[in-house]
Amino acid sequence: MLAACAASLPRAAFAASPQVTSFAVTPTSINNDYAAAFSWQMMNASGGDIYFACPLGTTVKTTTGSPVSCNTRMDIGSGVNVTGSAAYIFTNISGATQNLIATLYPKDQNGTDYDAGGAQTTLSISTSAQPIASASISTTSPYSGATVTISWTGMDITAANLQLQCSPSLSYFATDGTTVLPCDAPAFSTDLPASGSTSFIVRNNSYNNVQVAARIMVAVGNTTYDAIHAAVEYLTVLSKVDQPAPVASIYATSTTVVSAATTTLLWSVQNALGANLQFACSPSLSFAYPQTIGTTTTLVPLPCNMPAFPSALSASSSASIIFTNASDQPQQAVVTVLPLIAGGVYDGTHSANLSLLVQYSGQPAASQTASSAVQQPASPSAGSTNVQTTSSANTPHAPITMPLDVGSRGASVTILQTFLALDPSIYPEGSVTGYFGTLTHNAVGRFQEKYSLAKPGDIAYGFVGPKTRAVINALLKP
Repeated sequence: MLAACAASLPRAAFAASPQVTSFAVTPTSINNDYAAAFSWQMMNASGGDIYFACPLGTTVKTTTGSPVSCNTRMDIGSGVNVTGSAAYIFTNISGATQNLIATLYPKDQNGTDYDAGGAQTTLSISTSAQPIASASISTTSPYSGATVTISWTGMDITAANLQLQCSPSLSYFATDGTTVLPCDAPAFSTDLPASGSTSFIVRNNSYNNVQVAARIMVAVGNTTYDAIHAAVEYLTVLSKVDQPAPVASIYATSTTVVSAATTTLLWSVQNALGANLQFACSPSLSFAYPQTIGTTTTLVPLPCNMPAFPSALSASSSASIIFTNASDQPQQAVVTVLPLIAGGVYDGTHSANLSLLVQYSGQPAASQTASSAVQQPASPSAGSTNVQTTSSANTPHAPITMPLDVGSRGASVTILQTFLALDPSIYPEGSVTGYFGTLTHNAVGRFQEKYSLAKPGDIAYGFVGPKTRAVINALLKP
């Protein structure tokens, strides 16, 4: 009786569970960035999912280059008694050989994964021997305080970081000159791109040249890096005695200053770690700068006959200063830009001065007179060369109002060339033609380097864009 009942039940009620009968990979061991083929057979299955458990530093993509998600089930097709195959490319940048486990899960007649019928296979992937394809360094013999730039091109990686070798004599800083970078560890808290460049400042506080290594490390993931397969660049940081002398210059938006009004000072110091300002003492003059915190602005008094700011400023920058004349006669104010050199010392020998005429309170506007902007070392040493004196009579007055590049013509180019020609170190040809050619392009580039606006290789180098135009217009006499 029971046998008869069982015989009458639908055959589907006793359908066998789906099962992976074979699952293999060929070859079982591959080099980085090579392909491997997976093949399988399943019984009583409506389809299946493949799952790659990727170790740290490994990635998967299709043979056409499309990324495949690791640790995620991926449908491989449908059909009963499924037989199939698929090839994938595997990348390993972890720094060591990794074993990747692939699992195939069959699906039942309802399309649901039946994990108990699954099967696994293992693929061994060698690590990339050269994840950084190329690297270069801007200088192998930087002086103390110099900016060093490293560039690199990555292969099959997603990110990188910089590691700087420790030395008791050296310290490393970000390009702002104040943020300390760690050594013998990832220099930056945020990873760098797979291909790109980064810059840092290195300072040598000893009297010996020091050789160290800078490594571009591959970011494997989870703040893990492969330093074994890093690209290494070596640099010898020059000692104190090998440093080139600083070259300083200072300008103002106007050399005639209204008492208690804001005046912008701009300076550039090469071959130095930073700079500071110093105001010559005068019984009638006082100095301050406006400091804004939130919505409140206060005037901070500045001392005279000593570095005005408690901490060094950038080597090339600007500052808003208020000169106040308490007398009833115009007063001459002398401002000095002091280069900061190794050991936290300000080099007064290679400083530069600027003379300003500060009006007295209530002086009629008609009596305002422009004076020359004198730029020269405070105490010239033997063999030193004074920076050129800029006369207001030779300075173009109209501002530049448009972007300028090679091929530009007209009055704005004439103003630009006239301004650049005031400094032979920037525009030695001094040709004023009204046409922006190669000579003008090179002069603009040298101006940008002097004021840290751009450097060779930058897209803005030699082009008068908004930032460069603003600095030039600030230096033009009103």
